[in-house]
Amino acid sequence: MTMNVAKALIFLTFLTFTALVQAQESEPVDPIANYSQEQLEREVLAVDNAMFDAAFGGCDAELLKKVFPDDHEFYHDIAGAQHDSEEYWIGLFSEDFCKYKPIKRELVEGSHEVYPMHNYGALVYGENRYYVKNKEGEYELDDTGKYMHLWRLNDGQWELTRAISYDHQPPTDMTP
Repeated sequence: MTMNVAKALIFLTFLTFTALVQAQESEPVDPIANYSQEQLEREVLAVDNAMFDAAFGGCDAELLKKVFPDDHEFYHDIAGAQHDSEEYWIGLFSEDFCKYKPIKRELVEGSHEVYPMHNYGALVYGENRYYVKNKEGEYELDDTGKYMHLWRLNDGQWELTRAISYDHQPPTDMTP
């Protein structure tokens, strides 16, 4: 083997290695690639339920700060689109729901589904019943609604980036 052929082979090997390294660096890492469906459902439903509990019942601003990123968007069939900051959502839940209008949320059993969103996180679909306190201080059914949440897994932390709340029905329109 001549010196020029050996140099060419070394150079081609270097180029191939460099191309492989660059390809690995440029390809996004799928944060849920190693998740089983069971693990994904368990984790996402846990954080989804914790978010609802923190927002409506627990008044846990610290948890809400973790799950509401600055690019969070919320769409509601009655209130409309909301693209406000993390501070807005924490203030809304802390002031309105925790102090003045306590709401209890109940999951409709069997209504929740979790779908993987590769290279991003997961989509959750579900139905809720919402209860508010009456004059006697007891919770009574106020309405039901459906929701879809798009959760992003970002450096091991689940973030609620998009929320759609729709098909709200008052108690008179609900079937038992």
